[in-house]
Amino acid sequence: MKKYILFMMSVWFIQLAIFAQSRIIEVFPEQGKDIENIALALKKAADCKGRPVTVKFSPGIYQLDRAKSSQVLYYISNTTSELDDPDPTKHIGLYLNTLKNITIDGCGSTLLMNGEMTSFVLDKCEGIVLKNFNIDYKHPTQTEVEVLEEGNDYLIVQVHPTSQYRIVDAQLEWYGDGWSFKNGIAQSYDRISEMTWRSWSPMENLLRTVELRPNVLYLQYKEKPQVGLHTIFQMRDSFRDEVSGFVNRSKGILLENINFYYLGNFGVVCQYSENITVDRCNFAPRPGSGRTNAGFADFIQVSGCRGMIDIKNSRFIGAHDDPINIHGTHLRVIEFLSDNRLKLRFMHDQTFGFEAFFKGDDIELVDSRSLLVVGKCKVKEAKLVTPREMELTLSSPLSSEVMQQKDLVIENVTWTPEVRITNNYFARVPTKGFLSQHDVSL
Repeated sequence: MKKYILFMMSVWFIQLAIFAQSRIIEVFPEQGKDIENIALALKKAADCKGRPVTVKFSPGIYQLDRAKSSQVLYYISNTTSELDDPDPTKHIGLYLNTLKNITIDGCGSTLLMNGEMTSFVLDKCEGIVLKNFNIDYKHPTQTEVEVLEEGNDYLIVQVHPTSQYRIVDAQLEWYGDGWSFKNGIAQSYDRISEMTWRSWSPMENLLRTVELRPNVLYLQYKEKPQVGLHTIFQMRDSFRDEVSGFVNRSKGILLENINFYYLGNFGVVCQYSENITVDRCNFAPRPGSGRTNAGFADFIQVSGCRGMIDIKNSRFIGAHDDPINIHGTHLRVIEFLSDNRLKLRFMHDQTFGFEAFFKGDDIELVDSRSLLVVGKCKVKEAKLVTPREMELTLSSPLSSEVMQQKDLVIENVTWTPEVRITNNYFARVPTKGFLSQHDVSL
């Protein structure tokens, strides 16, 4: 009997220990205070100092306002140039920085972005799980209209309710908190064929706009092509000054059962991170919303990562570019400072400002004209000296033959991932399903 009692007490103590190690922090929706309450819950999670903890959202709609967001400067691959966006500060809704072993369980809740925002950032994190919630935007930065009537020089269009517009001196402008545009890029969507194309924009050659009634506009043109009744146009500007999500210098990340109803200005960008899994996620407009478009550009972009990138059991519907894009970045050799010191430069106008090499990395020197490898080495020291330039100190000297080569670029072969893409569905995409490449701009 004593042995039985001692055994039961041991089981009880083990259960208590497991419960203590798996702390739960609850968050509840509260009008006007959602973003502060989430930040407070994450602070409590940080206090666990790496012990497993779950931040559990009580089901509801959490409104995350741009004005109350965490504002942090991040340089992100394939976003904007210095000319287009002199201040790349991001407006972040859900901000996790240097955190470990945290699960965010939305329990079916919706994180609703109010303004041009980056919905979440995981920076220098490890063992993070984001699951069971929806991401949407109150006023998506892509507007939609449907053609109700067409003439030789006019269209009458129905504006989607989430698309805000204003007409000043007969000129049409689309807007939201932190953004606006009059011209830009468009795609057209045909409901019958379920096809999307890059197309002429209803903002081109527009002479005047008249509001016939709320959300119904008369658009008069100098000239226009025939477009067809009930064609839907998805319109946006070209500036990727925010991203939907950003995983930076992190590892062991799982995105599970998340509905990305809209991905503002860019998709989920994973940059110099490792071992990332996307499972049972939907990148598609919210059912019943009437919207046909879910993304400004790529849905998932993986830049300079390593380990396993595992994307499975997910749906990708309604993008404005490749649903999945996995690549690295070559930097150009602009000067040999010595036989083991190089000055490199980011050449792509939309990719710069982040550390692309680290101590201990294996690199290859590549002839940019042929993409053939002409030398290999290991990085002894790496330094970002300006947003456009890095200096590398190598572990061994380069040969004179290599140093005489022209048009050399450097590839970081250490940060090259293994990729597994299985059991996914792609639709309404005008480009490719997924793309693997390296950015080489000279």
